[in-house]
Amino acid sequence: MPLVGELVATDDPWEPYRLVDAPGAPVEGAVAFLRDVLAAGRPATTARSYGMDLLRWFRFLWAVEVPWDRASRIEARDFSRWLQVAGQPSRPHWRRPDAVGRWAPGGKPYAPSVRTHSETVLRTFYDFHRDAGTGPVLNPFPLDRSRRGRRAHAHRNPMEPHRNERVGLYRPRLPQRVPRSVPDDEFNEIFARLPSHRDRALVAFYVSTGARASELLTAWQGGADPGRQLISVVRKGTGEVQELPASTDAFVWLRLYQLELEDVIPKGRRLPLWWTLRNPSRPLTYHAAHRMFERVNAKAGTSATLHALRHTAAYRMAEDPREDSSVSTASATRVAYRTAQILAAKGGIISDITPGDVLELLEVEAELRGTSVGATHLFYRVLHDLGVFGDRAPATLRELRSAGQRTPEELIDRYGVACRPIRDLLVDYLRERQPALDYNSLEALSYYLAKLFWSDLEQHHPGIDSLHLPTGVADAWKQRLRTVDKTVRTPDRLVEIRDNLIARIAEAEREGWLGEVEGLRVSLAGAKDKLAQVDRRPNKGAGIDLGMPTTRNEDF
Repeated sequence: MPLVGELVATDDPWEPYRLVDAPGAPVEGAVAFLRDVLAAGRPATTARSYGMDLLRWFRFLWAVEVPWDRASRIEARDFSRWLQVAGQPSRPHWRRPDAVGRWAPGGKPYAPSVRTHSETVLRTFYDFHRDAGTGPVLNPFPLDRSRRGRRAHAHRNPMEPHRNERVGLYRPRLPQRVPRSVPDDEFNEIFARLPSHRDRALVAFYVSTGARASELLTAWQGGADPGRQLISVVRKGTGEVQELPASTDAFVWLRLYQLELEDVIPKGRRLPLWWTLRNPSRPLTYHAAHRMFERVNAKAGTSATLHALRHTAAYRMAEDPREDSSVSTASATRVAYRTAQILAAKGGIISDITPGDVLELLEVEAELRGTSVGATHLFYRVLHDLGVFGDRAPATLRELRSAGQRTPEELIDRYGVACRPIRDLLVDYLRERQPALDYNSLEALSYYLAKLFWSDLEQHHPGIDSLHLPTGVADAWKQRLRTVDKTVRTPDRLVEIRDNLIARIAEAEREGWLGEVEGLRVSLAGAKDKLAQVDRRPNKGAGIDLGMPTTRNEDF
């Protein structure tokens, strides 16, 4: 099969990659799909990855002379089988650029992960054109017949891991691979053979931050903060800047690298942090860093990769985050500080902390600072590994936050509607509106109907069971909707926290824990200041009229 067509890289930010056929004309179906991918906020690298899968599929269709919008399940089946048998193509050598590359039997087989990614991209491609009305009605790459009739994870328990319920018909099974952690002896051998301070700093940051190989290379000179032991990188998926804690050794090697090339590399807070060692100096690329690590592996007789350093960092953090040098002092301090904040606010001991307390604290931090602070997952994992949350708690913070989407029944039942006919009516209404609404809108609609409307009526008029509301009941509900009761909580909880802090200060002074005394006194001063603020608040329980327009009684 000839290697016709090409995925062309352009300088156009609106269309960074374009799929063209053998004569060089753009393939409109692929161009429209890649534009939709970019509009969804995906980076250009994702468009390139999707484009390579589409190029492989279009080359197959051009060989069998079937238009892409006429492809059926037969072509999809043959293509999936062809990927398993044909293997990767032989490409033209750089010495003979005019030679034509071809697929030949016996080539290096495609990895299962490549075939899995290809199946997912092609199924999404045809779903896009089916919804747009520009492709076949039946997707050539459908979901598995036994699971196509219902939504994936429709009845998932958030306390249990995700089951494999969204499987393509031609999707290969992926083997469960063991994370490629680098043993300590092998890592020491590799580190000893690194030829420069720059390479030592890079590897030290890789193994202490857990950042992806390409992410660490996005760091700029002003983003390295040795005082706080944080380095800023641009995340691969979101493109957002995030501060990552790093070890002290990494910043020591970084400083040695900067002193070594002080008169060579350009200076500037917004300039890249990593540069080539050969003149003229250029920003270090992923391929250059990858090649550097390959040369070191060849000298050491090992087979580690840059990505394996990311797994190594995760292993080291999981084994003992308190004693591992890869977990910086800043991260360990932040874990201890967050734990102290929860205990100061809620009292009790460490074993009383719940996953809800952790989520509440992290949400408050994100709201005050406008973004999440580092070491959030480490904070949750340390408490989980200590057995604070119990055996039924999710193992990671991401699993805790991914509760999944609720069904219309679950959305209504969370507000405890007592009248069964009204409850069933609201559920049926949500189920009818569900196809036309996104999940956030559906959740907001359930809040308005079940919480603000009917639950409020049941609270003030027990036993109500009809939507035919008397005029007085409707007017009273409208007035409650227009008015928000501003109530100030009694300072009983603050008094309890203050008394607890006083007792802990006395115990610390009695035991001679002078360092803890100072921290407790700071917390005590904050609790007293909060009590004083509560005492100064006027008009407790006063109502605030929102000035909402009145509605007609006929509306009910």
